Amino acid sequence: MRILVILVLHLIPLALAMSGQWMVAIVFIILLHLTLLASTLIPAFSVFGKLVKRTPDLPQKIASDDAVLLTFDDGPHPEFTHQILDLLDEYETRAVFFVIGEKAKQHADIISEIVERGHLIGNHTQTHPEHRFWRILAREAATEIDDCQRTIETITGSRPSLFRPPVGMHNPFLFDALYKRSLPCVWWTHRGFDTTSSDIESIVKRLTDNVAPGAILMIHDHLSRSVEITRRTLEILRARQLTLAAKS
Repeated sequence: MRILVILVLHLIPLALAMSGQWMVAIVFIILLHLTLLASTLIPAFSVFGKLVKRTPDLPQKIASDDAVLLTFDDGPHPEFTHQILDLLDEYETRAVFFVIGEKAKQHADIISEIVERGHLIGNHTQTHPEHRFWRILAREAATEIDDCQRTIETITGSRPSLFRPPVGMHNPFLFDALYKRSLPCVWWTHRGFDTTSSDIESIVKRLTDNVAPGAILMIHDHLSRSVEITRRTLEILRARQLTLAAKS
């Protein structure tokens, strides 16, 4: 449907050009393509579909009006994910782990442990094609999503109900695939840029500045600094008496 809408929009400048309004047609097509490009390359901006950016908008089983939710991307990691799970137990906090299917297959025991400890597994694609995901086409988008769904289902017995794209990139082909599978595209309100910075203090500051009820925090759990980032973030959130998403 989204692809059809985009194709229909391209008929407007064609009609304008045929009526002799060439300049208007050119301006229209430039603005249209700039909008499409921005929506594809700027993670927080989308005209293709809905980005779930607050906990009240999550599916009912995890939605909350007043809790702060921690989410972890790009795992599982055989060492760091386990340590993060211990921290979450200590703070009686429930999180969502957006895992890569290939890694999940390699570390199925950790996936099972995540579920057993009361957390949710999210789909983060099967292979995490981060350098080309912005231009992914319909068939590959479907394959990346479905392969990861099957991988997780094989391990846990159930399919993920949440999705997050690699590097936050999205396009109309992706949203069409997600819509057909009833998978919400889960975003964040705060991220620490922990993959590009090694300054833990700055990372934690970005994660915790102006955090309010309903916030979604994004951390990566495959880095050597992930555990300390998680620890400090949990300490600050508790000190501010913010409610953390509780285990069911």
